[in-house]
Amino acid sequence: MSTIYRKNKVFFLGLIIYLAAVMAFLLLKQKGDFVLWLNARHQPYSDVFFAYYTFVGDGVFYGLVIAVLFFLNRRFALIALISFVLSGAAAQGLKRLVFPEALRPKAFFADSVELHFVEGVSVHLANSFPSGHTTTAFSVFCLLALYYPRAWWQLLCLALAILGGISRVYLAQHFLVDTFFGALLGTSITLLVYVYFRPKTPLAA
Repeated sequence: MSTIYRKNKVFFLGLIIYLAAVMAFLLLKQKGDFVLWLNARHQPYSDVFFAYYTFVGDGVFYGLVIAVLFFLNRRFALIALISFVLSGAAAQGLKRLVFPEALRPKAFFADSVELHFVEGVSVHLANSFPSGHTTTAFSVFCLLALYYPRAWWQLLCLALAILGGISRVYLAQHFLVDTFFGALLGTSITLLVYVYFRPKTPLAA
């Protein structure tokens, strides 16, 4: 584990800082504060960006990554496939079996607050916790950071994963706490799978 951290310290150190900042915000603010703050700052260009970017947390995107990895490193493709299945199953199990009553922002605020919704995006009402898209986004970008342990790439992967989580809040699909635990879930499961099936020949040493 220590070797993995040393080779990927940019990603993991950045992740720790991000999670610590989010946790501090969650402890100091009310549940829906970040949703309201971000929602109030909507712009036409960000509506378009996040409506499409949120698909990095979709199974189709993960499937494409697995397909590419299959031709580059089949062991890594196997790690990706197992990480995708386990992280997705964990998120859906928590969402539907453990926390089925967790309301999404639209239902949580109801008529008390007028939220901005992006045209063309179907907004859900329940099964808010945790965020499945965020779980998937952090899983796939954690995996990609591990695959190519270069500082600039790790930083990029972390930024892309965080944007995936933010997209869910921007679209009023989730609360910040949903994305926080989604990030934890996706990263931790992927890291455990990677440690168990650790490849001998990553793209870069």
